[in-house]
Amino acid sequence: LTSLGSAGSWRRQIGEHRISSVFMVPSHHRLWAANGGTFPGVKSLASAGDKPAAETARSLMATCPNARLT
Repeated sequence: LTSLGSAGSWRRQIGEHRISSVFMVPSHHRLWAANGGTFPGVKSLASAGDKPAAETARSLMATCPNARLT
C-alpha cells in the first residue's frame, strides 16, 4: 500500500487490486478498519509490532469476515 499519510486510499486500493492478505501494525489496522465496509476477499490479516487490542481485532473481523487474524 502507500504511506500512512495516504491511509485514506488503502480501502480503495485493497478493493481495486483484490488484495487478499494485509500485513500491518495494530495502529494502521485501527485506521483501516474504522471506516466501515467489508472486504470478504481478504483471507489473511497479519499484525506485528504489538498485539492488537480486542476491540481492534473485533473491528478487523467485522471488516474482513472471511479472514484469519494472526
